[in-house]
Amino acid sequence: MVDCQLTDIDQVNPKQRREIILYLINNKSVKPRDLGVDSSYIGKVRRSEVRVGDGLLCQALRFLDDQELALLLKGIVPERRASFDDVVRVVATARVDPALREFLLSLVKEYLSDYLMAMQGMYGVSKEEINEFIKAKRLKGLSEKTGVLPKAQEAP
Repeated sequence: MVDCQLTDIDQVNPKQRREIILYLINNKSVKPRDLGVDSSYIGKVRRSEVRVGDGLLCQALRFLDDQELALLLKGIVPERRASFDDVVRVVATARVDPALREFLLSLVKEYLSDYLMAMQGMYGVSKEEINEFIKAKRLKGLSEKTGVLPKAQEAP
C-alpha cells in the first residue's frame, strides 16, 4: 500500500493518474465503489473526459504497492519532502522520547556526519564582532584584510 501522505501527488501528471486508475480497474479487479466513485465516473476517466483528482488518486494508491507505482510512473516515485514544521515536531518529540531520540541521532550520524564534521571548524560571527576586529587591526596599523600591511607601511 502506497501512503498518499508520503507521496508528492502534485508531481503525478494527468496521464499517469488516468493510467493508475485504469490499471486498478483492469488488472487488480478494483471496483469503482472501492475508490469512492461510480462506474459512470470511471467511464469518463477512461475517455479522458475528467481529470483524476487528488482524492481519487489517494484512494487508488491504497491498492498499489511501491513496486507497482514505480512501474506505472516509469521508475520515478515522487516523495513528499518534510516541511520545517515536520522537522520541529520530530525534534520536539525526540527531546522527550528516548527511543525516537536515539533513532534520530543515529540517522543524523549516518546521513549528515560529513556536514557535522565540516561545521566543527566554523563559528558564527556577528557584524559587531567583525567591526571590532577591523578596529583592532587598524590600531595595530594593519590593513583590514588579514595579514596584509597598508600600502603606506609596506617594506621596500
